[in-house]
Amino acid sequence: MSDETTSPAPERTELDRFFRPVLDVALAFVRERAAEDGPTSAPSRLRPFLRVARLPGAAFTAARLALEEDAELRAAVADRVSAEDVGQGPWLWVSRPEGWREELEGEWAVWEEDQQRASADATEQSSARRLQRAVDSAQRLAGRVSDLESALESTERELARVRAEAEQCAAERDENSAELRRRVDERAEAVRQLKRTEDLLATRTAQLREVEDLLAEEPAVLDPAPAAEGTAAIDALRNVVAQLEPLHRSLARLADSLGVDLGSLGVDVAGASGASGASAPPRRRAYRIGRGIDASSTAAAEVLLGLPGAVAIVDGYNVTMTVWPSLSGADQRMILERCAATLAARSGAEIHLVFDGEGVGGAPARSADSAVRVRFTSGEVEADDEILDLIATFPLDRPVVVVSDDRRVQRGARNRGANVIGSRQLQPLLLR
Repeated sequence: MSDETTSPAPERTELDRFFRPVLDVALAFVRERAAEDGPTSAPSRLRPFLRVARLPGAAFTAARLALEEDAELRAAVADRVSAEDVGQGPWLWVSRPEGWREELEGEWAVWEEDQQRASADATEQSSARRLQRAVDSAQRLAGRVSDLESALESTERELARVRAEAEQCAAERDENSAELRRRVDERAEAVRQLKRTEDLLATRTAQLREVEDLLAEEPAVLDPAPAAEGTAAIDALRNVVAQLEPLHRSLARLADSLGVDLGSLGVDVAGASGASGASAPPRRRAYRIGRGIDASSTAAAEVLLGLPGAVAIVDGYNVTMTVWPSLSGADQRMILERCAATLAARSGAEIHLVFDGEGVGGAPARSADSAVRVRFTSGEVEADDEILDLIATFPLDRPVVVVSDDRRVQRGARNRGANVIGSRQLQPLLLR
């Protein structure tokens, strides 16, 4: 302790902390007395803090100095406290019994050691907390690294899989390209074969016409003697016709398989077959629409369906997927049948709707006297084949109109003498 100030030598903030319990009592006492006797009753050092709600550190320093300087204030505060209330050291300082300095020095030393120990413990705890946080951070980072390594491994596996798929796709592409080249070569060879067959058909037709010309020359001057020669010529003619007929059928089948329209090649199969006169079977002829009407228009479709005895064979799903693509299959069939019935009543045409793979294959789902017949193909038969086969079931004098956008169906129908219209041509007539 200092003889001059009767206060310990350390920093004032340390002294304020040591004496803080008794300083709180002194400040409360001064405020109470100022409230009763007025601010002038308070020591001048404490007057600035009388109305401060939250006391700053300077207030406790001022209270400590005021207690050092004012013995009366110190005695008044001592009457209000005990060692049990404020601690032995602060009580000694404010009460100042005999020998209080030496005892206060001891209390100060003990308090200072406690503070140093507490500070060391706090530092240790703080270090421990920082170390724990560092360990936790390291563990989190290790977990993150592990996650990233796992993600990297997964990505590498996925990359390897994608590369394998890419290599497989490339191999399949090369294989498909080779297959496509082979198919192109096969088609080119088939077209060449078709042209050779066409040339042979033309040669046979010319031979047939030569025989006809021979038979037509001066029949009146032929005497009975060479009747056998005439009979032989007629037999030769019949032989040529017999050879032409299977050639004609083979040519039509080959054209269908290649998807080639014989008319586009300049081949008149009907004319070639008809050159033999009554011996050639009759063939269906497509109806010729008058000039001024576009064959691809709805007006052309209306003309064809209005022909006497007209039959329309409709590629069912081909039409419904064009006109009502958002409906279910069952709803598409139902609305097409309803619209087709209205169209049949309006145009007088007999309408056959052909669908793939439901019901009993090939069997009509409506009665024989209905203007609309519904057919479902069996599992092994496609609607395209059913449509083309159905053309031959109608008499040759009845106009047959096939409704489809499928090129194979269109070509096959034209080769069989039927008229062809597209789904868009029929759409306005169905929706009227």
